[in-house]
Amino acid sequence: MKTRPIPRIVRRIRRPGALLLAALGFALAGGGAAGAAVVTSPPTVTGDNGIVEAFLNTGDVRIVLGNTASLSSYEFDSAGGNLIPAKLNSVGSQFSTDGFSSYADKPTSISEATLANGPGYGSLLVDAASGQHYIDLGNIFNTAGAQDLQYLMFDNNGNQIDASHGVGIEPDVVFISSGVAVPEPATLVSALGVLSLFLLTDYRRKPKWFA
Repeated sequence: MKTRPIPRIVRRIRRPGALLLAALGFALAGGGAAGAAVVTSPPTVTGDNGIVEAFLNTGDVRIVLGNTASLSSYEFDSAGGNLIPAKLNSVGSQFSTDGFSSYADKPTSISEATLANGPGYGSLLVDAASGQHYIDLGNIFNTAGAQDLQYLMFDNNGNQIDASHGVGIEPDVVFISSGVAVPEPATLVSALGVLSLFLLTDYRRKPKWFA
């Protein structure tokens, strides 16, 4: 009885370990979504605008406002439950005369709002290095989790702040490293896929130690 010949693709794979790495690399490269951008210094914010910054070395989260902006409400969301309400330095405690109230904060959502006028650019803390005006909410982001923080903010006129994706939740949190830019997940898995392809290649003439 004749045995079925081994397919060529199987015969060309010399090392099972390379096959495992390849499977992992290409699976991640195919299914991994591009992560949030990580920078070493925050962008400049001007006018009636604002951004949210999250520092990856501490978990500190800041609301940064432009030079004509104000804040009457905000909401942070994390699908993976990476918020830490117990560490919140609330806007209400920092600006007690503005009447801010919190709403059932939990690991997936933190929010505050006021019916009065909230703080404006002139009354905020100033970053000595960047000169930006900000509200520091404390180390409320779990740096060991996914960078899945999103936000929704409104000014004293009822306008959404930074509605770059239309009305609704904004995904453009600026994640800041402690000095070294961190590659996005898509970049890492692509490199892994290339390495896997290299390991799987069956060279006709390879040194003894590569056999």
